[in-house]
Amino acid sequence: MQCCEGGVLVQKIKFYSPLMADFFPTEIYENEEWLNLEGPTMFLGDDLAYYEQEIQQEIARMKTNLAERCTDLKEMVISMIPGAEIVDGKLLGCTEVLLKRHLRQDEMEKLTHFLEKQFSEGWGREFEQREIQARDGFLFIHFWNDEDFALERKDVSEKF
Repeated sequence: MQCCEGGVLVQKIKFYSPLMADFFPTEIYENEEWLNLEGPTMFLGDDLAYYEQEIQQEIARMKTNLAERCTDLKEMVISMIPGAEIVDGKLLGCTEVLLKRHLRQDEMEKLTHFLEKQFSEGWGREFEQREIQARDGFLFIHFWNDEDFALERKDVSEKF
């Protein structure tokens, strides 16, 4: 679906990806001896739904538009904003992409590859270093993982 905005053709796509997190309960995280003995608990999307607000706030603090890093498609990409969204009870990574036009297959593949690289090596690596203080502990969110990573694309264009 597409629409016109100021004479510019726009397509809106959401790219969903699984999220994982290292979670440290407060009492363990604040005690270095326990921290070395216990380590983190791995949380997946269904666990992370409880922490949506804290995670969204931290993502928003970074004020990131990945389009600024995407030189190959800069003529077509208006914005690429990472975020998170609950889908079927699971918190997923959700990057909203606004495009000036529909992309050809090879361009969509470039965009998908770019996002994968950002989550594994670029922005995602920066974000996973950020300590997120939650109600009952501390989270370190991973937008990338080796075992269960896949981007799911959904066209959500609408009239703006």
